[in-house]
Amino acid sequence: MKCSAPRLPQGRTYLGRVPANVILTPVRCLADGSFLAYVYPSSKARRQRRNGILVRVIEYTFDDPQRPGYGEPHRLITSLLDAERYPARELIVGYHERWEIEITLDELDTHQHLPGRPLRSHNPVGVRQELYGWLLAHFVIRVLMHEAALSVDIALKPTGDIISGCCA
Repeated sequence: MKCSAPRLPQGRTYLGRVPANVILTPVRCLADGSFLAYVYPSSKARRQRRNGILVRVIEYTFDDPQRPGYGEPHRLITSLLDAERYPARELIVGYHERWEIEITLDELDTHQHLPGRPLRSHNPVGVRQELYGWLLAHFVIRVLMHEAALSVDIALKPTGDIISGCCA
């Protein structure tokens, strides 16, 4: 099976993690510490320098020892090539905020939703109301968890600067 280079509809962008085994050789370094490189559909295409897609690579680590993945290198690639318009730090923060939303949705599905039980509503207004109810219940649970942690003086994760390696 031959892998072909992905084609996105015009005007679409992407931002995602890339495994360490993907070879990304810098073509040009950018002011924010990121760099441009080509991604190829196969090692043969890379050797022949054919069918490559120009991407921006952002490499970073977490400075917070309490955070999963602390000290490990992380890499993102994106089609947003303009480092001035799309600073690396903003892309990193946005990427991880998105995953916090994904984790929240997973918690809703796994812990608040009864297995094998679909939404009860059968019309768009009812579905929206049911989803808002789930989100409100999730928010209330999280507020109670936060207050409980504060009452026993548990250190909460800081929300400050926890990223290094991409932006000097």
